Amino acid sequence: VPGRSEERDPALRVAVHTGACVVGCFGAGDRSQYTALGHALNQTFRLQAHAPAGGVLATRTTVRLAGARCFGGPRDVCLRGVPRPVPVLSREPGRAFRLTLPRRGG
Repeated sequence: VPGRSEERDPALRVAVHTGACVVGCFGAGDRSQYTALGHALNQTFRLQAHAPAGGVLATRTTVRLAGARCFGGPRDVCLRGVPRPVPVLSREPGRAFRLTLPRRGG
């Protein structure tokens, strides 16, 4: 950005949530588009704003399903369009980790 005397690294924020969604081609003809829709996607988008810069925020349910032990800082966040606070855990920037969710029906 012109006029700035310092350089900044982009602050990537990641949110992980588990829930049902509908995935497929929507639209007609050449206006058809492959996309995913659903409340879980909207909730993940809203969670991302609460994630630490350079870190990861995951819902408690997702962390439990993945058996992840690398998350800390349990807290609740209020999200627009969600009637109750959502319990989350966060992972601050640092070491890499793997979050593996079990497959459904397999």
